[in-house]
Amino acid sequence: MRNYVNNNIEKGVDIVTVLRYNANRVDKQATESTKEASMEPKRWYMCDPVKNTACKKQSCKHNPTAVFPICDRTSNPAYAVLDEANQPMELPEKPAGQALQELSQAGHQNGSPCK
Repeated sequence: MRNYVNNNIEKGVDIVTVLRYNANRVDKQATESTKEASMEPKRWYMCDPVKNTACKKQSCKHNPTAVFPICDRTSNPAYAVLDEANQPMELPEKPAGQALQELSQAGHQNGSPCK
């Protein structure tokens, strides 16, 4: 912001005008991020690791060499396990903190000093 203010002052723009413009820009960014946060939650599907070729599987539950094997989901329905009706199996969203708890437990099981 300092460079933005200095550049405009050097161009002869009034400091009050510069600061008002910047405040409006910050307000607009905050409004946009609030809109994004209030959007529909992300859908998660049970991952089929064989189909999911895009994933590096660094934290996959099906990867025997993963340090923290906690992941079992994908956001892409093309990589999902299919149910009896041949539809991607949707998973419920994890409650806040559950992923951290799983990560901590996985760390203890693998000898990590995670607390």
